[in-house]
Parts: sequence; structure tokens; C-alpha cells
Amino acid sequence: MSTPTLAAEPAATTSTPYRWRWIVLATVLVAEIMDLVDATIVNIAAPSIRAELGGSESAMQWMLAGYTLAFAIGLITFGRLGDLVGRRRLFLIGAVGFTIASALCGLATSPELLIGSRVAQGLLGAVMIPQGFAILKSVFPPHEIGKAFSLFGPVMGCPRLPARSWPVS
Repeated sequence: MSTPTLAAEPAATTSTPYRWRWIVLATVLVAEIMDLVDATIVNIAAPSIRAELGGSESAMQWMLAGYTLAFAIGLITFGRLGDLVGRRRLFLIGAVGFTIASALCGLATSPELLIGSRVAQGLLGAVMIPQGFAILKSVFPPHEIGKAFSLFGPVMGCPRLPARSWPVS
């Protein structure tokens, strides 16, 4: 009788961490901060914007609410789309588009152009932001994910300014 041969045991699955993970974290954090700043900057600059571009009270409200509304509408949809077509691709599309929309906001010559640019900015922020969380989960090993999110959390938890902070004239 021959002794049965034992099947080789599978090798222990030790995956090496992604070596650029800290640069990825820094990139995602910069994108998150950029979104946070752009979401609130019109609150601070509203009196100057109104003096420069003019516009009614409702136009000022749309400059603020357009961003938030577009962001909120697109957040879940684009988060799921990142799962389907690739998080990195959508993050890059969102970041480039967000930057272009930010430039358009800065170059706006009318309240209508600023409102449209802010809506585009909010929508592109909704493309970019949900991808960051998922990307971090995929590039950090389980024993380091806590360190990454300890830096990610305070950025996302920063308080936003109230929706209206300019004096009504």
C-alpha cells in the first residue's frame, strides 16, 4: 500500500501593502479639503460677489444652494458608479472637472454663470468625494486603516458655515 499524498497547503495570504498608500491618502485629503473650502467659500465671499456681479437675493441663495443640492443629489449615484466603472477613474474625472468648475466660478462674469458653475462644481464634487473613502479602504492593509482614517476623519468632520452669513441690504 502506498501512502496517500497530501495536497499542498495553500500559501499564507500575506499581501504587501500598496507602497504609495500615504501619497494616495494625501491626495484624497487634498481633494476633501478642496471640496470643503469650495462648499463654504461663497458664504464668506457673498458680499463681495454681490457687489461685483450684482444679482438678487434669490441669485445669492442659488449660488449657495446650487452646490449643496447638486452634491447631495449625485453623492449616492456616483458612489455606486465608482463601484461599477472604477473608483480611480471617477476620482480623477471628478478632481479634474471640479478644478475646471472652480476656475469657471472664479472667472464668472454674471450671477447666472456663477450659479451654473457652482452646480457643476457640486455635481463633480459628488463624483470625486465618495471615491476617496473607497480608495483608502482598498490601498491600506487592515492594520493601518485606523491610522489613515484618523487623518481622514477630522477633514470630513470639519463644520461647515451656515447657509447664510452675509447682511441683507
